[in-house]
Amino acid sequence: VALFPFLMSLVTWDGIAEQAVEEALRENQPSKALILSLRLNEDSFIKKCIFAVSPGDIPAVATSMPYKYIQRLVEALADLLENCPHLEFTLRWSQVFFTCLDLVFS
Repeated sequence: VALFPFLMSLVTWDGIAEQAVEEALRENQPSKALILSLRLNEDSFIKKCIFAVSPGDIPAVATSMPYKYIQRLVEALADLLENCPHLEFTLRWSQVFFTCLDLVFS
């Protein structure tokens, strides 16, 4: 019984965070939406946010990515490359993302 309020706050946080991702997407803030989805670590939201980024915005989104989320984003891109029918878009995203990372960490 003592844990019940704690569990309820987790459910509420997830709901609020999911709404924040959706709101960021509606407001055309792809970097914010992707970072929020990576914080949630919810695969469907991460992929939705990846597809919401226009090809011209990929460099800005890639360079704004905090270091601690890079591995998770790479995992999501790898999964998309293996399982997604939108191969050209995912390859473009991956190419630009890794080129930007190389520039940032060089």
